[in-house]
Amino acid sequence: MDLTAEPLRRRLPAVTGLARASRDVAGGLADASHRGLAAAASTARAGAFWASIVLPFLHVPLLFVVGLSGSTTPALVTLWALHATALALGASHDPGRRE
Repeated sequence: MDLTAEPLRRRLPAVTGLARASRDVAGGLADASHRGLAAAASTARAGAFWASIVLPFLHVPLLFVVGLSGSTTPALVTLWALHATALALGASHDPGRRE
């Protein structure tokens, strides 16, 4: 019985083809996963950008109409923290460019 690689490869061509197809599928899945993560990051960046524009329309009127009191302080601090986070996350978004 000859155990060299060539006769074995001739006897099992479907296995080597299956291994090659398996690598191709794994590579395709990795590419699709990367594209999906990139799209999710782009969407999150765009959402943070627009949230940083909209959030002042919530906390500025709250501050001027109701004022700074014991009941509004937690809401204002939360809105300011959300605004700072949105500014940091959305800073690299360019609304004129399609990502």
